[in-house]
Amino acid sequence: MKAISVRAYDPRRSEWNIYWMDTRSRRFDTPYVGNFAGDRGDFYREWETPEGGRVGRIRFSHVLPDRVSWSLAVSSDGRQNWTTIWSMEMRRAPR
Repeated sequence: MKAISVRAYDPRRSEWNIYWMDTRSRRFDTPYVGNFAGDRGDFYREWETPEGGRVGRIRFSHVLPDRVSWSLAVSSDGRQNWTTIWSMEMRRAPR
């Protein structure tokens, strides 16, 4: 699978939108929407499945000039509990 992620800032709403597309659907999904506060950014997207509603959360944490932690979690109980399904530690490449 190949994929691309696009981030776009909406100054009218003071929100970031994170769009995702991969070779499975070849179209951008509904964006994750959110913002940064301090050293963390939370972005949410809701969708329906045959088993009920889901909420996805992308979280950027420990945001520093040279690194950031990133995770993707899903909730099926109205944001009460989260299951992390992907996480990464990203570092800026040396110049």
